[in-house]
Amino acid sequence: MKVSFGSVDDFFIELQKKNVLSSIVYTSTGDPLDNHAALQPVTLNIDDELKNVDKNVSAMFQGWPATYSDIKAQLTFDRTVIKELESTINDEAKLSAYLLGASGMGKSTSARKVVLRLRDSGYHCWEHKGIHKLLFEEWRSVAKDLKNRKEKGILFVDDAHNHLFEINNLIDLLSTDDNFHLKFILTSTRNHWYPRIKTPNIFSKGKEFILNKLDETEVEGLLSLVETHADLQPLIESSFSGFSRSERKRRLVAKCESDTFVCLKNIFASEQFDDIVLREYAELDDNLQNIYKLVSAMESAGVNVHRQLVIRLLGITPEAVSASLINLVDIIHEYTISDREGIYGWRGRHPVITGIVAKYKMVDEKEYYKLFEMVIDNIIPTYDVEIRTIKQLCSFDDGISRFPDKHLRNKLLRKMISKAPGERVPRHRLIRYLIDVNELEKAETEIRLFENDFKTDGPLERFKIVLLLVRASSAKGILGEDRMAILEMARDKAIRAVDRYKNNKNILKTYCDVGLEIFKRAADPTVFEDASLKLREAEARLGDPDITNSLIMFERQYSQIQSQSAEEDQP
Repeated sequence: MKVSFGSVDDFFIELQKKNVLSSIVYTSTGDPLDNHAALQPVTLNIDDELKNVDKNVSAMFQGWPATYSDIKAQLTFDRTVIKELESTINDEAKLSAYLLGASGMGKSTSARKVVLRLRDSGYHCWEHKGIHKLLFEEWRSVAKDLKNRKEKGILFVDDAHNHLFEINNLIDLLSTDDNFHLKFILTSTRNHWYPRIKTPNIFSKGKEFILNKLDETEVEGLLSLVETHADLQPLIESSFSGFSRSERKRRLVAKCESDTFVCLKNIFASEQFDDIVLREYAELDDNLQNIYKLVSAMESAGVNVHRQLVIRLLGITPEAVSASLINLVDIIHEYTISDREGIYGWRGRHPVITGIVAKYKMVDEKEYYKLFEMVIDNIIPTYDVEIRTIKQLCSFDDGISRFPDKHLRNKLLRKMISKAPGERVPRHRLIRYLIDVNELEKAETEIRLFENDFKTDGPLERFKIVLLLVRASSAKGILGEDRMAILEMARDKAIRAVDRYKNNKNILKTYCDVGLEIFKRAADPTVFEDASLKLREAEARLGDPDITNSLIMFERQYSQIQSQSAEEDQP
């Protein structure tokens, strides 16, 4: 061994002496992303994934989605929806296919199987790294390059609801360019996908697919995979392996109700799923349990968990991080968010599993509330990943919505607004909840502050209408004619808002609410008929199935009010 001493400058001077005077600094691989350096750190190239990532049977059957290498090694079974997805992508008139279903149903694996099939057909294939922002302007340029080269590309975006603003813009831009050379496969859960506003082009130039329970063909495929693939034999639970094929099939269909995730756990585990997760938790030491519990609780609440946030919350030393991850291998996974900023994300191996840990280990609502306060207090809003955490904590399904007391939610929202005053979502939620708890004066104040800071937007105009509706129904000590005057003001605001935001289904639905309230009080159906007509026009224009469901609901309410009025008129 030779030991040398010197400065960093000395070291690079010696390196320069050995440096080749001329060398190749750029070569084209044929990948359109070669000319788009900004996309490379935030995008998975499928060819690279196949070369660099080995198959991992145990990880896949412990809850991780199948990797491209797993699929190529035939460690997965076919789903009926795959051929339909591929056919839609190959349709010249379609830009996207979106696959919806519950967690653990196999959406990501099915989408990746389609991507690999398209790769074999000559497509350039990529997957967006979900923790990063989708750079829609860059992808528009990629699509132009593909069109010039007369080639096709496919981009897979998992959990697409987190990137819907960028996806809307990108699909609108490609529609304007009349460019169908870059296609999209999007996956999401229905509870996150349906409530969000989407561009009409998603419906007119895309197709929806629902991934439901396993059908008979898929159950047969799963059983054939388990019986024939040598890599899977050691993982099969002995109590399941003893059954005949017909009995196995009967148990998967009857006992597991053909649910994909439960079927797999029934094959590869012997006890109830919750017990397996809880026993795994019990085998960890106290420090690791605290990390597992914290990460699970935050992830199930919609927080973007990363290493620095965990260090801030638990006060563990940076030196202990590596040892903790080694002891939590296959339980907590670390992935890169930003090498440059040194941000590394943490997540459990599957949302269903982290949800189980949070359900059993965070029973006390006060403990959860304290966790939320700690998370918000420790957020540094200069990081994009932590700004997204604030938005996701405002979700109607997760985050602060787990607290039934809306006064508690409002307290947390005020903390978020103090941390990130430039974010619209917490301020929208605060106005909504203030109206819900009948603190109308405070809601009006928040509306004025919002307009002063951001001007107006669609949700704010809707809140103004809702505020008038609540005043008309709950204000004390005023006459019926005053309530009608307030409803007329709500009608005027609704008409102006509908003209300005004609594709905003929530404003259209609120206009219908105004019409129903006027009909209830004055027996005048004119406003409701106009509102429902505009909602029907939007249904035809947008093709959003959520609008159809809303129309059915409003028609039922309208019929009920008519029936009640008829009963009251009888002697």
